[in-house]
Amino acid sequence: MKLAGKQSTLLFLLVIALIFMSYIIFIQTPESKRIQEKNLELSKVEVKKKEIDATILAGEGLNAEIEAYKVQITEIEQRLLPVIESQVISQKIQDKFVQHGIPFITLISSELPMEDRVLEPDDTTISPNLLKSVRFNFQVSGTDGRNMSILDAGMIPPENIPATEAETENPEDAIIYKVVGYEEFMKAVKDIEDDLPESIKIKSISLEDSGQGFMLYNVSVVVYAYDLPDRISEPVMEGDYITWTGAPVNNIAKDGLIGIPYASIPTVMREEMFDRPFALFPVAPEETTAE
Repeated sequence: MKLAGKQSTLLFLLVIALIFMSYIIFIQTPESKRIQEKNLELSKVEVKKKEIDATILAGEGLNAEIEAYKVQITEIEQRLLPVIESQVISQKIQDKFVQHGIPFITLISSELPMEDRVLEPDDTTISPNLLKSVRFNFQVSGTDGRNMSILDAGMIPPENIPATEAETENPEDAIIYKVVGYEEFMKAVKDIEDDLPESIKIKSISLEDSGQGFMLYNVSVVVYAYDLPDRISEPVMEGDYITWTGAPVNNIAKDGLIGIPYASIPTVMREEMFDRPFALFPVAPEETTAE
C-alpha cells in the first residue's frame, strides 16, 4: 500500500529525527563528556606545567645563589694559609721590622704547633676540617741615641767606624745618633697585623727597659693554617708567607763567614773581658785573692 505524500514526508522527517536523536544520545553526548574530561585533564596538566616551570625558574635562581656563595667561599679560602712554613713566616715578619726602621732583632723563636678541631652542628660528629696554629715570639731593640748603630753607620766599613759614644762636655748635646723605639715598633706591629688578618693575629705585646737607655720590645704572633679537605678551590701553595725568598740554604756562607770578623772590629770597640761561649778555655783572666 502506497503512502500519501504527506505521510511519506512525515515518515522521512521521523526517520531523520530518530537518526539525529540517536546521534545525540549515542555519539555526541559521550563525546562531549570525553571532551570535557580531556579539557579538565588539560587544565590540570597546564597547572602542573606552571608549577614545574616555577620550580625550574626557582632552581635557576637557587643555582645562581649557590654559585655566588661559591665565589665568596673561594675568595675566603684563597686568603687562608693552607700550611705553616715557619722559616718563611719568620723571615716575612722580621722584614716588617727592618722596613719600619727598627732592624735590631734580638730574639726569634717559635712554639710547638697546635691543632684544633670543632664539632659539627649535631654536637657529636667531629669536623674533618683542621685548624693549625704556631706561636712566634720576636724581640727587637731600640737605640739609645748615644751609641752609633747601623742606621748611622750606613755602608762605612767597620774598621773606619769611630768611637760610638758622642764626646761632648754638654750633656744636652750628647744625643747625636738616631733614636728608634716605640713608634717604629708599633708601625711594624700594625703592618704585621694588617697584612694577612685572616691567618695572622697579634697575641701579646710587652716592653722592657734595659736600664741602659734603650728599650726592648716583645711581640707574640699566632699564625693559623686551615686544613680543609672539602674546600671548593685549590689551595694556593706559593706566596709571601709560603715561598722562601731568602738565599738558597746551600749558598749561605758558613764556617764563621757570617758577621764581623774579630780583626775588623775597631780597637776601641773590643772588649777583652767579654763572655765568649764558644771558647775552649776561659779568655778573661781569673781573679786571685791574696793569701
